[in-house]
Amino acid sequence: MRPESELRRWRVAAILLASALVTALFALGRPPHPPISGDDRPLVERAIARASADGAGTPDEIRERTFPLVMETAEGPCVELRSYLPGRAGGATICYDRTGVKVRSSLVHGS
Repeated sequence: MRPESELRRWRVAAILLASALVTALFALGRPPHPPISGDDRPLVERAIARASADGAGTPDEIRERTFPLVMETAEGPCVELRSYLPGRAGGATICYDRTGVKVRSSLVHGS
């Protein structure tokens, strides 16, 4: 084997290894959830508890596979527990009345 060919193989291997390392570091660096406003945290925790009661999994499982999005509507706040999984499996949407206490609607998006 010629030295040039072997050197080329080492360069290609090094580039592939570096690419894999950068990809792995990027994937591991993603925070498990976007930051939640302090005012929204109790609402999100109630939504997680409700989704768990509705069969979406344990609260810890829900926290691991979803991230919360809090939306204000004319009828009151809604929390979407959006799944990291394809097809929204394992997520939920819980909407509250204007007080943010009484559940208006609750929908689990598959499991």
